[in-house]
Amino acid sequence: MLLMYKKFTCAKAVTFGLLLLCVSMLVLFLAVGYPWISGNIHSMADLISRIFLGIIVPAFSLWLWFGTFYTIEQDNLTARSGPQVFKIPVSQITHIRLNQKTIGGLWKPTLSWNSIKLEYKGFDSINISPERQDEFLSELMKINPDIEIKPE
Repeated sequence: MLLMYKKFTCAKAVTFGLLLLCVSMLVLFLAVGYPWISGNIHSMADLISRIFLGIIVPAFSLWLWFGTFYTIEQDNLTARSGPQVFKIPVSQITHIRLNQKTIGGLWKPTLSWNSIKLEYKGFDSINISPERQDEFLSELMKINPDIEIKPE
């Protein structure tokens, strides 16, 4: 049996990246900057806990930005987005809806406002945004030619 492994990067909208950056900077400022400026840090433990909190959100945003991708290996599609890992047997995908609008990131493994929606196992679905969408769809269709692709 021939082993198949393909990795697809996630399409990344610049505006989505700017949103992650702005939220990260706001959290960092509110956790550390503002309390420092206003003199509301009263102990070293307070400072350390605020720095820790201020670093968590930017670190998580970086993890999402650089750690969101999709792999197809044998009959399995794996979508990774930071700490989240979704595994879907390609044989269970029934429909793919193209041109979907979404807000991704934390709850969906996509970093773009545009995505495709994979429906599988009856009522489950996931939105993803592979950069090379045509090649990605072609690879899925090789494994499961019964997938129905819908324009919207």
